[in-house]
This record gives sequence, structure tokens and C-alpha cells, in this order.
Amino acid sequence: MLEKDPRTSQVYFNYRKNFLMVLLILDDVDNLKQLKFLAGEHGWFGPGSRIIITSRDQQCLNVHEVDASYEVEALNYKESIQLFCQHAFKQNIPKSDYVDLSNHVVNYVNDLPLALEVLGSFLFNKSVPDWVSALQKLKENPNTEVQNVLKISFDGLDKTEQETFLDIVCFFKGWNENDVRRLVEHGKIVIRVLSDKCFITLVGNTIRMHDLVEEMGRDIVRHEHPKVPGEWSRLWDPKDIFLVLRKKMGTEAVEAIFLDMCKSREISFTTEAFKRMERLRLFKIYWSSGFLNYMGKGCQKLLLPAKFEFPSHYLRYLHWERYPLKSLPSNFDGENLIELNLQHSNIEHLWQEEKYLEELKILNLSQSQQLNEIPHFSNMSNLEQLDVEGCRSLDNVDSSVGFLKKLTLLNLRGCQKIRSLPSTIQNLTFPENMEDMECLKSLDLSGTCIKELPSSIEFLKHLAYLRLVKCENLRSLPSSICRLKYLHNLDLFDCSNLETFPEIMEDMECLKSLDLSGTCIKELPSSIEFLKHLVDLWLVKCENLRSLPSSICRLKYLEELNLSGCSNLETFPEIMEDMECLKSLALSGTCIKELPSSIEFLKHLAYLRLVKCENLRSLPSSICRLKYLHNLDLFDCSNLETFPEIMEDMECLKSLNLSGTLKYLKELNLSGCSNLETFPEIMEDMERLEWLDLSGTCIKELPSSIGYLNHLIYLHLSHCKNLRSLPSSIGWLKLLRKLNLNDCPNLVTGDMENLINLGVLETQNMMDGVASSDLWCLSLLEVLDLSQNNMRHIPTAITRLCNLRHLNISHCKMLEEILEVPSSLREINAHDCPIFGTLSNPSTLLWSFLLKWFKTVKPPLKWKSINLGGNGIPRWVLHQEMGSQIRIELPMNCCGVHLIYSQDDQRNHISSVDFLGIQDNEDNHMPILLNLLENFGDNKSYEEKP
Repeated sequence: MLEKDPRTSQVYFNYRKNFLMVLLILDDVDNLKQLKFLAGEHGWFGPGSRIIITSRDQQCLNVHEVDASYEVEALNYKESIQLFCQHAFKQNIPKSDYVDLSNHVVNYVNDLPLALEVLGSFLFNKSVPDWVSALQKLKENPNTEVQNVLKISFDGLDKTEQETFLDIVCFFKGWNENDVRRLVEHGKIVIRVLSDKCFITLVGNTIRMHDLVEEMGRDIVRHEHPKVPGEWSRLWDPKDIFLVLRKKMGTEAVEAIFLDMCKSREISFTTEAFKRMERLRLFKIYWSSGFLNYMGKGCQKLLLPAKFEFPSHYLRYLHWERYPLKSLPSNFDGENLIELNLQHSNIEHLWQEEKYLEELKILNLSQSQQLNEIPHFSNMSNLEQLDVEGCRSLDNVDSSVGFLKKLTLLNLRGCQKIRSLPSTIQNLTFPENMEDMECLKSLDLSGTCIKELPSSIEFLKHLAYLRLVKCENLRSLPSSICRLKYLHNLDLFDCSNLETFPEIMEDMECLKSLDLSGTCIKELPSSIEFLKHLVDLWLVKCENLRSLPSSICRLKYLEELNLSGCSNLETFPEIMEDMECLKSLALSGTCIKELPSSIEFLKHLAYLRLVKCENLRSLPSSICRLKYLHNLDLFDCSNLETFPEIMEDMECLKSLNLSGTLKYLKELNLSGCSNLETFPEIMEDMERLEWLDLSGTCIKELPSSIGYLNHLIYLHLSHCKNLRSLPSSIGWLKLLRKLNLNDCPNLVTGDMENLINLGVLETQNMMDGVASSDLWCLSLLEVLDLSQNNMRHIPTAITRLCNLRHLNISHCKMLEEILEVPSSLREINAHDCPIFGTLSNPSTLLWSFLLKWFKTVKPPLKWKSINLGGNGIPRWVLHQEMGSQIRIELPMNCCGVHLIYSQDDQRNHISSVDFLGIQDNEDNHMPILLNLLENFGDNKSYEEKP
């Protein structure tokens, strides 16, 4: 632009010359020359200047050494729909008839701003049918304007970058970056360029791509020769591949074929159909849904002649799952082959004649159960991975494997007939000389019959993964294994004759995972502490293990310790130091009798499993200090006698399994476990449990098996705000004396009429409109708390509660009617209950109610009290005194006394009031002492002693 327009050049020259402060925005820069000409150096601009550059090429910015770069984040869904609507409707939200259609468009183009703008403008002011038609066409033929804009960027790539981009578009989206690098020319550089220019994104090591970019790339391939797929460079659609092979349309233009047999019709391969595809580079036959789902019929879908041949000179990648022939074609070349994958094939041997495969890096013949020999490796000097897992007929591996200096993975798992490595070593041994295999990173000898590992294993200096699963003849490990500095994972699962684990004489800082499950070891060495970065330690079913070294507590990074099934393990060591990373501890099926009180030092423990610890009798109180405990499983701890008091909130506890555990438990307090969502099913009678407190938990329901708690006396469920109902089986709790349901606002009560011994029922702040009719059937009820509820009346059925002594209706502000109360009632708390007014301003209803109530008095004389709100003592009270005592003379025919008191803010209780000389009409002298309980607050309580 500056070169073509002299005026612009002059303006630009002036602000540089005059050293002005400027705001310069350079949009869509794709060439380093543009930056050098427009913003070559910092010194060109005056103080305070800001130069903002937008580009799709990160490398361009890096080379120019900009001060800071910011990668613009993709639009979220809300931003995408807003941008689209601004162009489609000229507003920020879709019109009501277009909501679903707008969502379809946004989901289709995802977060690409350009596509949202173009499609929004295209659909502006169109009818619903027009939108539907346009969306259908869009799926079949992507919007031309969007594709044209994207293709401009594609045209800016060089030839190698374009070819790699098309390979990724057609085949490698979602692949691991390293796998693609191996297969394409100059892979590392080209992939980085495509990433820098926003054609692809790398999420971790996975290659991602916008759907519209993918469609643009595939459209480029289709337009190489429209409607003639045999002339396309890449074939990925089973329909196109079927057509090309059936009609023998393939030409030398075809470079890659990926055929998904799950989506293909039955197809025949012939030599003639492939004859002209001389430039074939990538060839893959696979089952996307897993060929095991197509066992039997899978091979029938692909028909292959016995003497089938195909061009292979340019092949870089051959992946053929369930290859049906016994060997590769006689004309197989493979000179440029990088990866050969014939897993689950029917192959017996690869080839008859010697092949030169100097480029080969990966050879995967796993699960080829007919394979009985593999070639020597002298002509595969660059081989990095050899996988023959599950090749049950393979009985030897050529000795030349020991000279593969670049080998990083050797997988012999399940090769049951292998008896030597190499053939010069007898009796199931591993080669002694490993110095030439120092690049090996992964070694899998699982299921083999080896008896020992050689001490020279230390020369596998870069070994990261060593798997020896089910090596049943392995009895020991060489001490030199501890010199594998980069070992990350050591798996000795089910090596049933392994008796010892070597002393760890040096730090193994990289070891993260150690699995000794199913081994015969009796103890761990105290030097286990040198595994300083160990994260996972499994000792499942190590039945000879009797103890753990105290040094295990020095594993600061340990996150999981699994000792389940160690049936002779009797003790768990004291935890002398914080193990802040340990999140999961499994001691199920062990013989431990107790946990150390120092368990509290496992500060971040989330999962504690003690299933079937039959010798466990108690838990330390310190277990309640595990603030992050999420799951506590005590299933079938049949001799557990006590559960500790929970003195602090265990806010993270969500699951507690006590099934089969609490046979002898009397008290269980889980109050304050605010994330506890479920209470376990009770599978048998828990004959001794008398007290259960679940208050403040997050449970939604009680299990129907709660009825098995047939000796339960106290059940506390207050502040269970998610509790919705009580099971009908709660009526089986014949001995229940106290039930607390305070502040359960979502609870619908019912099925309580069978609680025949219930004496105390607390139901504050839970009822809506009317009290449950079940309440009036509780004939032994003595205390009923209905405070803070929204009921409008108390029915006369309350008189059926013939043993009721205390009734709390305080703060029942919507109460309009209370006609009768039981004659047994001694105290009513009606504080802040508008229906009665206050002492200073009593309602007419109050006097009427009191008259009826006191008429229920029958000899011998009983005290009755009512608590009302108010400020001070009203003037109509005849005898008033300050202090704690008052003495009055009563007439001989006095039949009752009203006591009214006011509490001073400076005094927290009134000790006593004495009334002497009270007689009833029958001259029965009845001295009475009335004590006011301390700390009664607003709800004054009386305790009467005749």
C-alpha cells in the first residue's frame, strides 16, 4: 500500500521524522516485510506510542521480536450467538421463531467470527423456510464466501505445508502430534507452521481443527477433479473408495486411502484395482467402532485374492487391521515404510525374502495369534517400537533385537511360548548384555516365563515403563533395578512367587507408580522412603505382608496407598509427619485392630476404605479432623463397637457406608456433615443402636431399612434442608422416644401414627398450612414443638394427646384458632404469637382460652403456665417486686397463683420463688417450690416440684 500510494508514504514518513506519539494498528499482517516497513524499530515512534498488530502467523511476530503477544481466545457460545444475531437480526438475541435455527447455525460454525458474520449477513431478513433450505445447502456445500476467505490463507502456504495440511484435514484430525510428525515430510517444522498460522490448534499433543477449515480442505481435494474420485489425491469416504475400487478408477493421483470398514459395504480388493496407484503413501484399513464388534462378519466384508498385490514403493504408512493373508504380497517393497501395523492379523510370517526397511520406526504385530516368526532386525536399524503382544504362537525373537539402539518400546506381553531372548540364552532368561539398548523406554514382559532379570538391566538408562505382569516364575529382582533413574512405572502385578523387593540404595526420583499386588512379599524395605516422588503404591492381596515400615510415611508425594486384601496385615504405622498429598487409603480386608490417632496427619485424605476389617473395634476420634474426607466405607466391619463423636464439621463427607458394621454400636453422630447425601441401607438388625444424629446433613431421604433400627430411642434430623419424606418403615421404631425434625422445610410428614412410644416431637419451621393428622395419634407424646410454622389452626384432635405436658407454638404468626388443649397440658410457650397478644395488651381470645384451660384442673392442684411476649410487667398485676423473691399473703380459699416475671438484661436467671400456705377448697395444704431454669432466654421454662 505504501509503495503504491505516495501520499500515504509521505504521511507515514512525516510521523516517523517528527518523532510523534502515535496509535498504530496493523491488521492481518502476514509478511515480515510489512512489519519492517511500517514498524521497524522502537525508536521510530515518540514516547507513549502504541503499536497493535494482528496476525495469524505467530512466527512472524516472534521473528520481529514484539514486546508482548496475546493469543485471542475463541468466542464462547454466548458471544457467538450475539455476534451472529447482530448480523442476522440487527440485535443481540434471535427472534422468537428463529431461536432453534440460530442455535443450529452457531453450532455448525462453532466459534469462527468470520463465518458467523458472513452467514448472519446472508440470512438477514429471510423467512424461516429460506433458513431451513440454506442450512441444508450449507451442510452439503459450505458457504462460498467463507471458504474463499479461508482458501486465501491456504494459498499462502508452500507446497509441503499444503500437502501436510490436506493430510491432516482428511486423516489426522484428532491424532497425536508426534504420530503425525513421523509420517509427513519435515513434520515438526510444518506442523508448527500450521499451528502458528491458525490452520490447526494443539491441545496438549492432540491436533484440533475447526470444522469449517476441515470442510474447506476436503473441498480442495474434491475440486482436484470434480466428480471423479479416482483422480483425487486422498480418499476417505467409504462410498468413494467403494466406487473407485469396484470400477477400477484409481490412478497415480491417489496418494492415500483410509477405509473405515464399519461404514463400508462388502468390498473386493483386486490387484488390478490398485495397479495404477503407484504413488500410494498412506494406506489404512480399520474398524472405527472396534473390529471385535464385527468378529465373524468383519472379514467377510473385505474379500481378498490369495495372490493380492498392491504398490508399496512409496508407502510410508501401512495399517491393516485383520489382514487376512498369511504374509505380505510378494511384491511388497517397503523401502520408505515408517510404520507397519498389522494387529489382529492372520499373518504367519511377514515375508519370504530379506527386506531393507531402514526407515521403519514402528512394527506392530500385536494379537496376530498365527504369527510364528519375525524377521531379524539387522536391516531395521531405526526401529523404535516393537509390539508383539498376544502373539501366542511366537516362540522366539531374533537375537538382533539387542542391537536396536533406538528401540524405545518392546512389548512381549502374553507371548507364552517365548523361552529365550536371544536364542543363545537358555532357560527363560533375559539377555545379559543390554548396553546397546540404552534408548529403550518401555519394556513389557508380562505373561512370559522369565525367572529373573539380569543385573545389566541398569544399562537401560532411559527405561520409563517396565511391566512384568503375571510373570509367575519371577522370584526376585536385581538390586541394579534401583539404578534406573528414569523409571516411571514398575508393574509387578500378580508375580505370585516374587518374595522380596530389593533395598533401594539410591534415590529413584522419577518412579511414580509401583504395583506389587498379588506378590508373595513379606515386607517392604525401610529404604522405600527413597522413592521420594512415588504417587501410587498398590499392594493388593499381598497375603504374606504383615507390617509396613514407618518410613513409608516419608513418601511426601504419595496420593494413593492400596493395601486391600492384605489379610495378615495387623498394624498401620504411626504417621509421624504430614502426608499432605495422600488422598486415597484402602485397608479393606486387612487384619488391623485399630487406626493410629495420628491419622489426622493425612490432611487431604478423601477416600478411606475399611471394608470387612473384621478385627477393627473402634475408630480414633482424630478421624473427625480429616476435613477433606469425601468417602468413608466401613462396610461389614462386624466388630466395630463405637463411632467417634464428631466434634468438628466434616463438610466434605458425602458418602458413609456402615452396612453390616454397626451391630454393637449404640450412638452414631454425623451432625454437621453438610455434604453427606446418602445414608446406607441397613442390611441387618443393629440391635444396640439407640441414638442417631443426622442433623445438618444433605440427605434427601432415609432408606426404608431404617426400620431395622428396632432399639432406636433418639433420632435427630434437624436442619436437613433436602429431606423430603420419611419412609413408612419409620413406624417400626417402636422404642423411639424423641424425634427432632426442626428446620426441614421440604419435609412432608406422615406415617408417624405407629410411633406409639414417642414422647418428644420437635417440628419447628417445617409445616405449611396444617399440621399432619398423624400427630394427634401419638397418645404418649409429652412435648410437642410446633413453633415457627405457618399453620392457621390447631384442631380439637389435640385433646387426644392425653399425656401432653409442654406445647410450643411461639412465632406461629399465622395461627388464628386454638379451641381446646389436653387437660394434661402444664405449659404453653406462645411467645410472639399474635393470636394471644401480649401481657401488656392481651387479646380477648387469651382470657377466653385461659378460662377454658384452667377449668380443666382436677385435684390434686397442678401448676399451669403460659409464656407471652411483652416489655415489662403490666400495671394490672397486684404484687410486684424487684429482685429474686416476693412474699404475699394468700387467702385460705385461694385456688391458683399467676406468676409473671420480666428478665433484666444484666441477669441471666431467677433462682427461685417460694409460695407458702396455699390451700385448695378442700383445705389440703400443698407447699410448692417453683424453680426458673437458668439461661432460658425468651422461652421461659418451669420445672415444678411438689
